[in-house]
Amino acid sequence: MKHRTVASDIISDQQIRILQARAKVPLSKKPTLREAMLAVAARAAHIKNNGDPGWQVLGRGYEKLLYSELGYILANGNAG
Repeated sequence: MKHRTVASDIISDQQIRILQARAKVPLSKKPTLREAMLAVAARAAHIKNNGDPGWQVLGRGYEKLLYSELGYILANGNAG
C-alpha cells in the first residue's frame, strides 16, 4: 500500500487554510502534499501544464504564502 503524505505533515493547518481560501483550483479538505505543492507553486504563477514546479518557483510561492500568513496573524491580533 502506497502512503500518501498529507500536507499537514509538512505545513501548518493555518497555511493549509490560507491555501484553500486562495487556491485557483479547489483543494480537498485534507489536501495531499502534492495538492499543497501545486497550490504553493500557483501563487508564484506556475503553470501546471509545464510539469512539476522547480525549487525556485516553490520558494517564491512559499514566500508569498508566508507573507499571507503574516498578514493573517497581524490582522487577527495574534502577533507575539
